[in-house]
Amino acid sequence: MDNYPDPRNHLNGCLADARNTVAAFKAQQGTIFGKVHDEILLDGAATWVGILGKWQAYPKVGAAGDYFVLFLSGHGARQDGGKTWFFLPYDSAHLTDKQILDTGDILVKQKKIVVIIVDACHCGQMETTAQPYFNHYKTPRQGGMILMLSSRGDQLSAGSPGFGLL
Repeated sequence: MDNYPDPRNHLNGCLADARNTVAAFKAQQGTIFGKVHDEILLDGAATWVGILGKWQAYPKVGAAGDYFVLFLSGHGARQDGGKTWFFLPYDSAHLTDKQILDTGDILVKQKKIVVIIVDACHCGQMETTAQPYFNHYKTPRQGGMILMLSSRGDQLSAGSPGFGLL
């Protein structure tokens, strides 16, 4: 998300980061990964329904051992006294850490590997929210979840012209 409807919320580099992340995974097709399928939602397509709808469709595809990557780059914030983190999609509806983690958990229970990469302010809060999920992922080769987060819960995420710093 670079071009939020409110010009005061515009960012610079999130779209490039999304495209570069997809390109990095696609470059591994045939080496690390057999096949790489991508669904990229940029700006106006990255609504709450668009993001969560795509993410919630993934339990119906793939097989045990497959990797599923969710990459979010845009605005994020905390609510509920700092106990909940949310990503701000294009339509400004709050996509909460729990909504993201609950869908990831369904994939893990299917023995899939979930990688959630977030470049947004305060996204480190998601690590705290994820602890109960992580406590269940103790058996090797039974799926799992990886979080890659650009900042701690109390930090802002930084960027640079043309790309984020994650």
